[in-house]
Amino acid sequence: LFRSLAAAPAAGLIHLPLAFTSEALAQQQKKGGMAQADPFKPEEANNPLGAGKGVHPGRVAWVRDASATTWDGATGHWWDDAYTNEKAVRSMTTKVLLNLTGSKNEKQAWDALFRDFNNTHKLGSGGYRHGETIAIKVNCNQDRAPEWGGPPPADRQFPRGPLNGLPSPQAVESLVAELIEKGGVRGEDIMIYDVANTRNVGNPISTRIRANSHPQFKAVRFLVGEDYKLGGRMSPTPDMANPIKFGKAGVPTAYLPKQLTEAKYVINMALMRPHGMAGVTLTGKNHFGSVYFPNDGGWTPSPLHGNILRTL
Repeated sequence: LFRSLAAAPAAGLIHLPLAFTSEALAQQQKKGGMAQADPFKPEEANNPLGAGKGVHPGRVAWVRDASATTWDGATGHWWDDAYTNEKAVRSMTTKVLLNLTGSKNEKQAWDALFRDFNNTHKLGSGGYRHGETIAIKVNCNQDRAPEWGGPPPADRQFPRGPLNGLPSPQAVESLVAELIEKGGVRGEDIMIYDVANTRNVGNPISTRIRANSHPQFKAVRFLVGEDYKLGGRMSPTPDMANPIKFGKAGVPTAYLPKQLTEAKYVINMALMRPHGMAGVTLTGKNHFGSVYFPNDGGWTPSPLHGNILRTL
């Protein structure tokens, strides 16, 4: 659930994090699902870290609309359509893209992002072409049951109560709609994924997208760690030809899904929320749901957890 959208270019195509409402955060903390944040000491003003990237290097676009959600923190579920203004969500998605790129319309905005990516990576000056996959990494760390937001099955190693740190179905659909209707992207070229063990991209997202009467929406693909016999989803295959080696000694070599390494573009649609181990989960940690460790649990980020503890 969110009332804000932010976007910034990065190594992939775009980072599009979502922010929870204060009501959703309060409910998570009340249930013991979120840790209190440690005191934070900010960097010196006007002293940014790293080098700016993108159409306008370093630009971060932020859009807020208080009318986007109306959930009271108690009635029903925050992701119910009754508590989300879909027109406001779509308008926010459009505005954040236009503000990020400085374009006059969505078609120009997407073309600017694709062309900038290709120019930056010396792949020519063209934009998106049919047949080029756009992978959307959503954070489904808490989608671990057949029922959206429900507790994991009893036979799971680490049973938990109901989980609420989920991506907004309306926001994911809005991004897909932008790509198809404004960006000219074919549905079959869009892949939404989270491949960590026990993680799924649940029915509120998949059903919502496939229910659209536009035939391109029905062709969107889903790649998951486990589909809980819901069907209509692919399983990942590790790309063993392209290892990921970490700079810190002792961290084993990891691999990505072949379906991801074969994609040309990646949109990191992260969640902005507290996290028990890391303090917060943002865009970098979102890719904990992308890695495979052949000798250390398979599709799991477990070998990385010791490196994100707030006590380090």
